[in-house]
Amino acid sequence: RDASARFAVVPDPPGGGWELEDGGAGPGRAGPGRLGGTSFTRALQASGAVQAVLLPFRLALPRAGDEQVNETQDRLAVESYCHLHDLLTDGAGLAALLIRLLAELIRAGGSSMRDEALQTGAIHALACLLRKVLIRGAALGVLKAEDKGGGGSANEERGALTSATASSAKPVARKASSEPHDYDSDHGGACPPVVPLAVARALAVLIGACCGPCYSGGSSPAGPSGKSGPTMNPCRGLLRIRRASDLALTALFGLALDFDLIGGDPRAASIILGAVVRRYCRPSQTYGRDAGSPFCEENYGPLLRQQINFQYLLDCIRVRFDHSPPSHWSRGREDCDEAMSLVASQLADLLYAMLLSTLTSTSSSSVARGERDVGALVA
Repeated sequence: RDASARFAVVPDPPGGGWELEDGGAGPGRAGPGRLGGTSFTRALQASGAVQAVLLPFRLALPRAGDEQVNETQDRLAVESYCHLHDLLTDGAGLAALLIRLLAELIRAGGSSMRDEALQTGAIHALACLLRKVLIRGAALGVLKAEDKGGGGSANEERGALTSATASSAKPVARKASSEPHDYDSDHGGACPPVVPLAVARALAVLIGACCGPCYSGGSSPAGPSGKSGPTMNPCRGLLRIRRASDLALTALFGLALDFDLIGGDPRAASIILGAVVRRYCRPSQTYGRDAGSPFCEENYGPLLRQQINFQYLLDCIRVRFDHSPPSHWSRGREDCDEAMSLVASQLADLLYAMLLSTLTSTSSSSVARGERDVGALVA
C-alpha cells in the first residue's frame, strides 16, 4: 500500500474478529489481514507451546548413544550440562516455571488444549523427563549443592559451563562419557533422591489444572437443633466429570502416583499426594471425623478402585516407602519423620477410600474382590 493511505480497525461482524480497512477516499480495502480472528487456543496449538515446555527437559539429558564418534558429541554434552544447570539452579526455579506454564496452558486452553495434552502424552513425558533430569542433577551435584547450600555460586557455575567449547571441554566430555545413559537399569538409582520444593508445588498446580479445583465449602446456618450442617457442593456434578476424565486419570496415575518420581523425597511426596487426597478423598477422612464434609458424601473410591489394582498399589508403596528414611535426605531427621507420617496418612486415605468402596459394593463380584483386597492389606 501507499504510505499516505490511512487505515482504521473496524469490527468484522460475520467472524467476530477485526480486519484492516482503507480509511481513505479510494474504494480499495486493506486486504484479508486479521488482528483478532484467530482464537487464543488455536494460536497456542500452532505455536507448539506444549512441546516447547518439554523441550528444555529433553535437552538437559545426555546425548543418545554411548560411543564417541566426533567432536559434535562433545559440544552436545556441554550444551546438555548448560541446560541442566539452568533448569535446576536457584531451587529449580526454571523447571518449576515450565511446569506451571504447562498447567496454565491446560487450564486456559480449553478442551482442545486438554485433548492435545492427552493425545500427545505430555503428562507421561513430563514425568519421565523430570525424573531423569532430577537423577542426573543429583548425580552431578547440581541438586546437592542447592539443597545443602554448598558449592559455588550459580553465576560462577553458569559461566564455567557456557565458556566451554567443544575443543576446550575435555573434562566435561570425559565425565559425560562415563555417565550412565540408562537411568532405569538399577532399581535403586531409578528414583531421584531430591525433588525441589518448587517443583513439587508446581506439580501440585498441574494436578489441580488436570483434575479440577478443590471446593472449599463452609457450613450451613444452624438449624432448630443448634447444629450447623455441611453445605452442598453446587459444582459436584461438574467436578466429578472433570475428575473422571482421561486427562485427570492420566495426571493421577501417571504423575501423582509415580512413586519412582516422588518416592525418594517424603516432603515433596506429601505435597503431591496432598493435592490428590484433597480431590479424591473425603475431607472427613483427612481432617477428622467431626469436621463437616463439603462434598456431602461424594465418594471417588469406586472410581479409583476401577482404575488400579489394590495389590499393585500396595506393592508400589512398599517398594518405595517401606524402609527407613533415606540417608541422603539433608533436611533433618525430625522433618523427615513428620513428612513420612503425613505421607502415610495420605496413602491410608487413598487405600481406605478404595477398600471401603469394595466392601460396601452390592455387585456379585464384590465379595471375592473384597477378600483379595483385605488379604493384600494384611499380608
